[in-house]
Amino acid sequence: MMIMVTGGTGGVGKAIAARLTGAGHDVVVVGRDRSAALVADLSRLSEMRRVAEEVGSVDVLINNAGVSKARRELTEDGLEATFAVNHMAPFVLSNLLLPKKIITVASEQHRFVRAIPWDDLQGERRFRQPSSTALPSSTTSCSRAS
Repeated sequence: MMIMVTGGTGGVGKAIAARLTGAGHDVVVVGRDRSAALVADLSRLSEMRRVAEEVGSVDVLINNAGVSKARRELTEDGLEATFAVNHMAPFVLSNLLLPKKIITVASEQHRFVRAIPWDDLQGERRFRQPSSTALPSSTTSCSRAS
């Protein structure tokens, strides 16, 4: 079984990758750190596409990569960086790889969100730091599809 873990060079992602490898699964670790099997900046659409192209197909995709920026930062694609990594990367990779199972790991950031600002998802009008009560671009997806 081929499993891809994004953000697998540290923290929870590293533990997930190690456990799966120890259980005998073929694991591809994607991350910004050079220790990753596949180094990629998942804030960039071109890197998301490159990862999918290089990997080809997987049975399971574990979307674990995530960021929480204190200040609004735009990627080279013009996307807010937190939105790009936490939402676009899982969406794009899931749709390009079409794995049998998708697991998306999430943080506790959603607990700080009172309402989703559908008209300002990238925090263009109002961007708040992660410790505030409303985090337009720091919400993190959590889903499991089989």
